[in-house]
Amino acid sequence: MSYCDWSDGDLHAYASHTVDGPRRYVAQVAEPAVAQCGVEAEYVEDSADAFYARLKWLKAQGCAFPADVFPQVLAAAQEDARLARLAAGELPWAATIVTLYPEMFPGPLGTSLAGRALGEGRWSCQPVQLRDFATDKHKSVDDTPAGGGAGMVLRADVVAAAIDSVADGRPVLAMTPRGKPLTQERVRELARGPGVAILCGRFEGFDERLFEARAIEEVSIGDYILSGGEMGALVLLDACIRLLPGVMGAASSGDDESFETGLLEYPHYTRPQIWEGRAIPQVLRSGDHAKIEAWRKRRAEIDTRSRRPDLWERHEGVRVQSPSGAQRHED
Repeated sequence: MSYCDWSDGDLHAYASHTVDGPRRYVAQVAEPAVAQCGVEAEYVEDSADAFYARLKWLKAQGCAFPADVFPQVLAAAQEDARLARLAAGELPWAATIVTLYPEMFPGPLGTSLAGRALGEGRWSCQPVQLRDFATDKHKSVDDTPAGGGAGMVLRADVVAAAIDSVADGRPVLAMTPRGKPLTQERVRELARGPGVAILCGRFEGFDERLFEARAIEEVSIGDYILSGGEMGALVLLDACIRLLPGVMGAASSGDDESFETGLLEYPHYTRPQIWEGRAIPQVLRSGDHAKIEAWRKRRAEIDTRSRRPDLWERHEGVRVQSPSGAQRHED
């Protein structure tokens, strides 16, 4: 399958199937550009990532080809990767979201790391319209609260019908301020599973009988009120997706972060060495890894104690396990 042709510019890029081996990615450069740009006539890569990087490099060397070649190649490579994983029996981490606003998904999760992982088939996104399960001609999903009061309440019968339609053994989560605070420990547990089904609250919330009749985990992302559970669902999904295998690259990328050891992460610095009269701490420029590690640990403790006394109290009170569930050693 070709992603562009000679008439588009200096580049001809395509994926080459082999009988017994994996797909090869080939970039062929037109003869005039080889001499003019100082590049070779052909480059062969064995992974989509390496191929994409090669195309960017060729562009930087002065090879002329349309900008839309990049998204075309990336999309095709992601589809190849997705199909290969499916063929190998690797099912994607599945996210089903029951909502009144399905157009909000994947939303921002369609970009950056999560978007790339979605294109590669590492996770799937299935928004479900709650109104499809209403039984009256007006497609009503809510009603006035029993006992009076302001606002409306999501009906248990309608929401339960939606849940039952997607139930397949995955955890069912309801985004609500009445829920248990989301932690990094719970995020890691969810990311290790097959996926989640999420109910997005609206109005005054859910009929309480829903939680008595169905196995639903109530989750909150913080002590504040949003217009609905959709934004909370996006937060939860992003936290899980970044931990899926292959999304962040190195498997250890998410280990040295805030909450993973029960503390806030230490502060970071980068070039320039001096900016507006402020220098990077000398210890970080010393090359002494033991001293750097000790400094980072100490700063994490200081910052946690001053900025999040609640975390510090739990950190000091729990000697083996952090609030996020990450194991840490005795001092």
